[in-house]
Amino acid sequence: AWNWIGVQGNHETCFNYYFKKDLELIQLYREKFGSSLDMVLGQLSQKQISIIKALKDTKELVLGNKRILLVHGSPWSQNEYIYKDSSPYIWRKIESLPYDYLISGHTHYPFIKHLNNITVLNPGSIGQPRDYGSLASWIEADFNKNLAQIYRVKFDPKKIIAEINEYDPQKHYLAEVLTR
Repeated sequence: AWNWIGVQGNHETCFNYYFKKDLELIQLYREKFGSSLDMVLGQLSQKQISIIKALKDTKELVLGNKRILLVHGSPWSQNEYIYKDSSPYIWRKIESLPYDYLISGHTHYPFIKHLNNITVLNPGSIGQPRDYGSLASWIEADFNKNLAQIYRVKFDPKKIIAEINEYDPQKHYLAEVLTR
C-alpha cells in the first residue's frame, strides 16, 4: 500500500530468469541461494510479479531541487559493490556524476559518505545485515535539509532460520549470515 520507488537488484534479476525459463541460471541460483525464489513465486500476486518484472536497473529522481540516482550496486553495474572504504578511483567516478545524491545498496553495509558535490547513501539491509547480525538498518533522509541518518533495530531471525533449516538445510551460510 506504500507509495514507493525501487530498482531491480541481483535477486530480482534472478527472479526474472524464472519467467524466461532459463533453467541453467535458475539452477545456479538454487545452488547458491536455495529454494527461496521457488517459495516466493507461490506467494506473490500477478500484480506483484508485474511490478518486479517492470523494475529498471536505475532510477533518476528529482525531489525538490535535488537530483537523485537510485541504483542497486553502482551506477555502472548492478553487481558492483561500493563500500565506505572503496578505492579513490570509485569515489572520483561517483563525484563526476551530475547528481546530489546516489542511493546504492547491494553490500548490506549501511553508510553515509559526503563527497564534494554528491552524498552517497547505503541503507544496509533490513533482513540480511552483513555488518552486525540481527540489526536491521535503513536510512531516513530529508533531501531539502541535506540530512540523512542511519537507523538500526534488533530483529529476531529465529523464524527465518527455522525455515532455512526446513527447506534448505544444506545451505548453512544462509542462516549464519543472519547472526554474524
